[in-house]
Amino acid sequence: MNYLKGFNNKEQASWKLFYKDYYVSICAYVNKFVREPEVVEDIVQETFIRIWKSSHQFPNMQELTWYLYKAAYMNSMDYLRAEKLHQKLLKNFEQEDFEMPEEHFTMTCKKN
Repeated sequence: MNYLKGFNNKEQASWKLFYKDYYVSICAYVNKFVREPEVVEDIVQETFIRIWKSSHQFPNMQELTWYLYKAAYMNSMDYLRAEKLHQKLLKNFEQEDFEMPEEHFTMTCKKN
């Protein structure tokens, strides 16, 4: 279906059709990188929202489709990088021999 004009003009009916036509395939694509269904849905939703908010105008359906898949890929990679960093920080934190002096603990528990 070609709803490009309506899509570029931010017409809700065109966007709903576009979303309906591409949502499942974009979820399957993102699932190749991120194997967590809830996260996949969040990434895909965010991808559609970012495209909706952008002012980019698409000259044809091919470029729109390419842009959608590229945006979903980039959002997936951003998530994976952030998750990797998060896991690394957690691992480092767990490995640290963290000891709080007794007086610091009691200071944090005092009520004013």
